[in-house]
Amino acid sequence: MDGDRISTLPIDENEKLPENDQQLLDLLLEDKKEELKEAKKVSFVFKESLLGGLLFLVLSHSYFDKLVRTCGCKSELMVLLLKFAIFVVIFFILQNKFFLKKNN
Repeated sequence: MDGDRISTLPIDENEKLPENDQQLLDLLLEDKKEELKEAKKVSFVFKESLLGGLLFLVLSHSYFDKLVRTCGCKSELMVLLLKFAIFVVIFFILQNKFFLKKNN
């Protein structure tokens, strides 16, 4: 094949596209921008789900149950409520520390 490769051709960064071409380009790329936003949302929700799942695994371990019972909780309901409260607090802290900073 003869000729120059497109990637090696010089580019004028200061050249503006005609208004019609810019509108057409924006129209064509609008769907891609929306798809990218949706992919970021799905990724964010997956990370939150993963964080919740890991916290659940840690808090559902029998060692943690024994630790909670030594703090004075004898009732199953009290153990469950304390674990729920710990889950909510840790999830809130980690979610705000790791995920919200990246979105802003």
